[in-house]
Amino acid sequence: MILFDPPSRGIILTMARNLLIIALLLLCLSCSSRPASQQETPDRTSGDLKLILNAAPRQGFAPLRVSFEGNLSGAETNDRKYYCLQEEWDFGDGAKSTEKPNCDPFGPDTKIKTEFFVDHVFEKEGNYTIKLALGEEGKDQIHSRQVSIVVLERSLNPG
Repeated sequence: MILFDPPSRGIILTMARNLLIIALLLLCLSCSSRPASQQETPDRTSGDLKLILNAAPRQGFAPLRVSFEGNLSGAETNDRKYYCLQEEWDFGDGAKSTEKPNCDPFGPDTKIKTEFFVDHVFEKEGNYTIKLALGEEGKDQIHSRQVSIVVLERSLNPG
C-alpha cells in the first residue's frame, strides 16, 4: 500500500526554477539602481559634512574654564579639500581664536584632521554662544551649530 506518491521530476524542476526566480527578484529589489562603483564609496558632498561642537562644562561660576571639541564627519579621510583647514573659534564674549595649521605637503598617505580642541576661560557672568568654522573666510567654510554656555556670578553674600 502506497501512502505517498513522490512528485515527478518535472514538478521538482518547476518548483526549483520558481524558487530561483523568487530569490533573484528579492536580490534585485534589495539592490540599489546605482552602479556598483557608486555603491562601494558613499557620496561625500558638502551636504553630508557635519561639524559637531561639544563643550564641558556648559554651566558654572565665573571664572569658568570650558573645554571645546569639534568633530568633522562626512569627509573622506584623505580628501585634499579638507586638508589643513583653518580653525576659527568665536567664544561669544568678544574673544576669537584663529589658527592656520602649519601642515606638511599633501601626499597619497595624508589623512585629514577631524578633531579640533580648544579651552577658553569666561571671566564674566553671562550667556555665551560659541561657534566653530573651518576653512578660510570668503571661501567655502564648514560651520558648526552653536553651543551655549551659562556663566554665573559667584556671590559671597548668602540670600
